[in-house]
Amino acid sequence: MRAGQLGMIATPASGNRIEPGVAWIADNSAYTGHYPGDDRYLAWLAARTVHRGQCAFATAPDVVGDAAATWARSRPVLPRIRALGYPAALVAQDGLEDLGIDWGLFDGLFLGGSTAWKLGPAAARLAAHARSLGLHVHMGRVRWALLACLAWDPRRF
Repeated sequence: MRAGQLGMIATPASGNRIEPGVAWIADNSAYTGHYPGDDRYLAWLAARTVHRGQCAFATAPDVVGDAAATWARSRPVLPRIRALGYPAALVAQDGLEDLGIDWGLFDGLFLGGSTAWKLGPAAARLAAHARSLGLHVHMGRVRWALLACLAWDPRRF
């Protein structure tokens, strides 16, 4: 990580310390069911502003697997993340392609959602559109998504 070849993900639930000079992203812990709520999450980010220069983005709160609920939950928090000096990211969930969202409210797209959706054409189009706008794109749970594509057999590892 110190050589710049690998970054880290920090969450309010993980207790991980941000290493000085290491690239990182801030994730909200919604996937694990440990989202602390908007005020506590924003306070957690505020306590780490000394490291925000190395932070690619901080995710807004999401609802796993539900794009409409995620957009409703994220929309008011995205500007608050930016107000702390972090690039804000929307966590894309299944069905985001069917919503009219304001792409100007965020700086990154975090591909969440189900493995099938995340690896499908709708997510690919969203990622391409985000990149065309100059937004950072990240895919969550890549290891599991790749193992699903490889028809993972635990005896092989």
